[in-house]
Formats: sequence, C-alpha cells, structure tokens
Amino acid sequence: MSNLCPVKITQELVRIKSITPDVGKCLDVVEKYMQDIGAKVYRKVFSGDGSYDVDNLYARIGSGQPHIMLVGHVDVVAVGNLQDWKYNPWGGEIIDGNLYGRGSADMKSGVACAISTISEIANDPNLSGSVSILITGDEEADAVNGSKKLLEYLHGKGEKWDCALTLEPTNFKTMGDQIKIGRRGSLTANVIVKGKQGHVGYPEKTNNAIHNMNKLIASLLEMKMDNGNDYFDPSSLQIVNICGGVGANNVVPGIANFTFNIRFSSEFTSDTLQDLICKTLDKAGLEYDMHILGNNRSFITEPNKNTLADDLSKVIEKISGSKPKYVTSGGTSDSRFVVEYCPVIDYGVSCQTIHQVDEYVPVDHINQLNQILIEYLKNKVC
Repeated sequence: MSNLCPVKITQELVRIKSITPDVGKCLDVVEKYMQDIGAKVYRKVFSGDGSYDVDNLYARIGSGQPHIMLVGHVDVVAVGNLQDWKYNPWGGEIIDGNLYGRGSADMKSGVACAISTISEIANDPNLSGSVSILITGDEEADAVNGSKKLLEYLHGKGEKWDCALTLEPTNFKTMGDQIKIGRRGSLTANVIVKGKQGHVGYPEKTNNAIHNMNKLIASLLEMKMDNGNDYFDPSSLQIVNICGGVGANNVVPGIANFTFNIRFSSEFTSDTLQDLICKTLDKAGLEYDMHILGNNRSFITEPNKNTLADDLSKVIEKISGSKPKYVTSGGTSDSRFVVEYCPVIDYGVSCQTIHQVDEYVPVDHINQLNQILIEYLKNKVC
C-alpha cells in the first residue's frame, strides 16, 4: 500500500465542488501531489470549438518502456435538489464503510488511486518503465476541450503510450465483477420535420408536421441495424425527445422535431451508421433537416489480440477473489479518445450509485483498486 492514502485523497477531492467545467482546486491538488512525487507536470487550458474553456493535467514519472497511462476526470454532474440528499454531497463522509459525496465513485476515487499508485511506483528503485496520469475537467459534458485535445497536444510533443487504463467505475458488488474492454458508440441527432401550418378545420390546406414526424420516427424504429457480435449487444435506437405544436388546439403545426440516440456496436462506424439513417429517412419522401449533436465511435481492445485485459484480470482475481467478465455495456468514456493512440480498457470501483442522490463508493473498493493498480503496474514497469 502506498504511503499516500487513496481514501483520504478521495475525501479531499470530494470536498471540492467541481461541477463541469468549473473543477475548483481539484487539479491544483493533483498537481501538488504529482510535483511532490517528482513527476513532470503539464497543465493545459483548451478553448474554442463552440465549447467552454477546460483545464487539463498530465504528469509522468520515468522515461523508459513500457509506458502505461492512467486516465480520469475530476469534473462531476450536478447534485440536483440538495433537500433529497441525506449526506452532504461535498462532505466526503464515511458511514458504515461507504464514502459519500458527488464524484466519490465517478470518479474521484479512481483519480485518488492513480495518485497513490504513482507515488508507490515512483519510490520503487526498480522502476524501468514509465507511468503517466491524464486528468481532464470535462468528461461529463461537452468533452470538446478535454482529453481529446490534450492527447492530440501530447502526441504532437512526442508522447507515446503502450497501453492505458481509464479508471471509470465499472464494477457492481465486488471488484472482480467486470472489465470494460470496449464501449458502444453513441450517435445523437435532432430531426426537424417540415409541413404546412393551417386551420384544423381545413386539413386539405395543411400538411401536418407532427404526422410527418410520426412517419419518420416509425421508419427509424423499423430500421434494421445489426445483431451485435461476440463483444457487443445489437445496436439500439431510442427516441429521447419530441416537440410539436404552436400552443393552440385549432392549428395544424407546420414544424415539429424529435431527438434520438443510438448506442451502436462495432458493426458500424460513425459514418456508416449515419449513412444508414439518412437513407432510411429519405425513403419516407418527407421534408426534413437532420443535425448531428454527437457522434462518438465504438471501440474495442480485443483480449485475443492484446494482453492488457488478461494481465489485469489475473491481478484482479488474485486480490478480489473473483475473475472479472469482459463487457462493453454502459455509457461512453474518454477511452474513446485514448484508443486512437494505444490499447485501452476501463476498470474501476462500483458504478451502482453514479449520478444518483447520495452517491457513494465502498471504502474497501478504493483500497482494493489501489492494491490492484500497484501490483499490476509493478509487474509491468518495475
């Protein structure tokens, strides 16, 4: 176990309010720890591209190979109604073996374990490889000026990585539940459907945009996508919002819109899926405009082509007592950016309460994650 306690660091970070993109002093805390360890630290603020400014951090110890990167974020989602919380979302209290607070699971405990682990590795006289940590202040929202740009910047400066672990919460009841060896892609689009406004008493003089919208929605819901594969469930489309009408019950609307999201398997690329959607909508012969709001690729680090997951799995089983499953379920993570540069998998503490009221992480999960990271990295770089 590192002499830097990951539980105390988690408490320290949770007590800093850090709703995207204002992460308060969180990155200052990470920077101080990294400097004390003797790591070379970079702080970089990125701007523009229709999004807010984002503060990011990167630190590295060692100069040899292999080079393994730990990835995380210190921004969190909003707490919602404070009256619904039993525990202070910024308190970091430990009650009955659980550490409570917004971001405790997602994912300040992961960042704390990365800090503690790097401290342990930095003090090992046998260090021959390298370990780095990449932390953004924008994973939970736009993700425009965060990890993606920092990776591009670092790669341009000559940084190269052999593999990476994104320390997102992935488990449920035990730390041996699952490793995420990939993530589904996510495409979100808004479709504006056009018609002709008029009086409901003269429907022959109108073209009801809501009726047209329903036809387009039906065509998308009937659209044949894929059956999934060995690592991914079939792609899934969900209508998430609809809007139509002018507020009067005697007016046929001339415009309506709806938003949908598709979580897609590796059977599609972002471009091939978008092409299928456009062809499906065009067949209806109706007037519409589609605007893509987000289009993140699917990815996978296949176990039979890379030892990253298998090597980590052996350490997890040794420490937790359970062999983790390989899965690709759940939401997206910044691994979708990392995979452009090296193999990456997601592994971290319990995801049972992430984004919920009274979010918490079992203290035992924090300590086990720290042990797992230390043993895995020592086997690789020391």
